Amino acid sequence: MGAAASFSAHHDVPKRPKFSKRYCRIIKRYLPHFPITEPSGNDDRLTAFAHWERVFKENIHMDAHHAVGSGTKIGLLYENFYKYLFENYPHMKPLFQASKVMNLALVHLKIGVKPEDFDPLGDSLVQAMRLTCGGDWDEAIENAWNHIYCHAAILILVNIPDIDINSDDD
Repeated sequence: MGAAASFSAHHDVPKRPKFSKRYCRIIKRYLPHFPITEPSGNDDRLTAFAHWERVFKENIHMDAHHAVGSGTKIGLLYENFYKYLFENYPHMKPLFQASKVMNLALVHLKIGVKPEDFDPLGDSLVQAMRLTCGGDWDEAIENAWNHIYCHAAILILVNIPDIDINSDDD
């Protein structure tokens, strides 16, 4: 193989952009289970979307109250999420006793979610998906969901007033 062939082979795959130093400090401090250095990309979104469509779409509009105990994949996801979360991060349980799970930054703050809570929540979500999906789970799917969760968490965390990211935890 000549130099021209090897040169073009190395440039066919575009490199992902990297997170800024600020985002990397947030990840290091608040998302240690997600050592991701680049934002999620289109491939991650396509992989995760295809996975979600294959495994969970059947009951996408079922809320948690009706899904739990239903025997559906989405019901099992809810059950596995809470089981993993409460077994591995028992300090998170009070956040879920008084309210239903909601999904945006201000709501998370109002119910008492702290920046430190995003890592156990993400870890529990990914582990619940792994447990629920069984054979329909592989490294590419896990990598895609990790990137998407980390990227989404970063977008929420950078909007939290007075978030502490200036000192290093080394």
